[in-house]
Amino acid sequence: MEAALCALLFTGALSAQTRCAIQGLVVDALTKQPLAEAKVFAEIDSESNSVVPVRRLTDTNGGFCFEDLAAGAYRVRAARAFYIGANYNEHRPGGRGQTLEIAAGRPAPVVNIELLPQAAIGGELLDADGDPLEGVRVDLLRARWKQRKLQAAVVEETTTDDRGRYRFAPLVAG
Repeated sequence: MEAALCALLFTGALSAQTRCAIQGLVVDALTKQPLAEAKVFAEIDSESNSVVPVRRLTDTNGGFCFEDLAAGAYRVRAARAFYIGANYNEHRPGGRGQTLEIAAGRPAPVVNIELLPQAAIGGELLDADGDPLEGVRVDLLRARWKQRKLQAAVVEETTTDDRGRYRFAPLVAG
């Protein structure tokens, strides 16, 4: 009886694995720890804006499974609060990533997506008397070397609020 139960459980686990058209794991890019409750989207790679992506949430181990997807080329991306969203196999944050070909009878591709923690820069601008400066433009600059010269380029801009505070987020750490 125990052997039959074990075989039944094993068969059930195996069929659960084989029914995935796309399966994978979402982890923190720095710690490599799995991320539970991350949203994972599978979207057929199309120029049409009318395609609605299929969404799943990762389990407590960071795993996800998309069942019953139609054959075709798919893009897979993940997002989670306090992390920068990422596409499968993108080479830089915000990159396009790689498509996955789904076909009947082929094993499900394993998709691992690493999410970078968000960073933020913020502060407060005060005048000489310590009063907040409201409505002041603040620029976020990125420094780059170009032809052996250090150059700064505006990446983002904001203005201070009524308390003199500003904030840039979400940013990629670094």
